Amino acid sequence: MKGKVFLKHLLGIVPFLLFGGLSLYFFVFSTPEKIADVVGVTNGYVFISILAFLGGLTTFSGIPYHLILVTLSLGGLYIAGGIAAKNIPLFENPEFNRDKTVTFQR
Repeated sequence: MKGKVFLKHLLGIVPFLLFGGLSLYFFVFSTPEKIADVVGVTNGYVFISILAFLGGLTTFSGIPYHLILVTLSLGGLYIAGGIAAKNIPLFENPEFNRDKTVTFQR
């Protein structure tokens, strides 16, 4: 029984260790230019478009698309900001316009 509990806790910790280690690896051993080269120009623009669209779900997601946008822009994808700025309102406008009533408390 204790083995199952240990395995359950270990499996809960593994994703944090994996993503933490991956983030530390990119922070220490990589540069924005290398990341932009690996992703590629066309894939980078598609990637930032999708992340900007999903990042518009600010209430429901924790996607740090601002960090990815800055990294890709520093890596040489200079119009990524314009693409992100174009795609954010595609989701946020329907979300904010869903309820047109405004109430004020006194």
